[in-house]
Amino acid sequence: MLAVPESAPDELDHNRRLLERYRADPEHYARLLQDLRAFKALPPARQEKMRQFDRALHEEDSETQTRLWEVLERYVAWVDRLPEADRKRLDDTTDPTEKLSAVRELRQQEWIDRLPEAERKDLLLMPALMQAKRVAVLHEEERKSRQEWVDWANAVKTRSNPGSRPKRPARLTDFPESVQTFVTKRLPLNEEEKERLTKAEGKWPRLANTILELSEKHPVLPPLPSGPIVRFIQLPPEAKGYLSNKKKIREELNKTLDKWPQFALAVNDLMKQEKRALPPLGASRPAQPDRSPSRLV
Repeated sequence: MLAVPESAPDELDHNRRLLERYRADPEHYARLLQDLRAFKALPPARQEKMRQFDRALHEEDSETQTRLWEVLERYVAWVDRLPEADRKRLDDTTDPTEKLSAVRELRQQEWIDRLPEAERKDLLLMPALMQAKRVAVLHEEERKSRQEWVDWANAVKTRSNPGSRPKRPARLTDFPESVQTFVTKRLPLNEEEKERLTKAEGKWPRLANTILELSEKHPVLPPLPSGPIVRFIQLPPEAKGYLSNKKKIREELNKTLDKWPQFALAVNDLMKQEKRALPPLGASRPAQPDRSPSRLV
C-alpha cells in the first residue's frame, strides 16, 4: 500500500484511513513497516514487477482475489518453514516454469516424508518409474478417502432436510455406498452398539439418527496413506486455508502439536465447533478398544 507511486487523491485518503487503523494494532503495524523496508531493499526492477503483480491481482473479481490471497498466504507460510537450502533454491530460480517444477518437487518430497516408515522405505527402494506409479496409487487412495468423507458429511447434512432426498432411508442399504462403507468398515462399534443398529433397521428416521449418534460418539476419520497428521503444515488445504488467520484456534492447536492422535482430534473438534466440513485426518479416539495409534497409521 505504501509502496504504490502516484496514487489518486481518493486512494491516498483511503490509504491514510487504513494506516490509522493499522497503527492501532502495534503488532500489525510493525509487520507492515518490516514489509515496507524489505520492499525498498529490492532492486527497482523487482519492485516494479511486484507493483504490476499487485495491480493485476486487484483487477480480478472479489471471489478470485480471495482465492488467490489464500494461495499466497499458504505459499508464504510454507516457504517460511522450508530449510534454508530449499528457500535459496526457490529464490534463485527465476523462470516461472522451473520454479513451479521446484515447488512440486519439494511438496512431493514432503508428502513422501510423511508416509509411514515401512511404506516410505519401500518407495525409496523402487526404480524411478515404479516409484512414480506407486506414488500415483497412494495419491488416488488419499483422494478417494477424502471424497468418502465428503460424501458422508453431505449425507449427514441432508438429515435436517428430508425433502432433498429421493426417499427416506430405513435400511442401511438405502444409504449411499460411501455411508454403508463408513458404518460397516470405519465405525469401531461394540456389541451393544451393533445391536442398536440392528434394531433400528427398517425404521425411519430411527436408523439415520442412530448412525449419526454413533458417528459422533466415535469420531473416526478415514486413515490416509501419508500417515498421522501432527502439525499444521500437514493439514488438508481446506483446513489450513480456514485456520491460517484464526489466532485463538491456532493457539489451542499448539497445545497438541506433534501428538498423535491428539492433534488430529483437536482439529476435528475445533472445525466441528466452527461448523466447517473437514476432510479425513486419519485419527480415532485413543481410548477406543483395539485402536491404538500404531494401528491407525
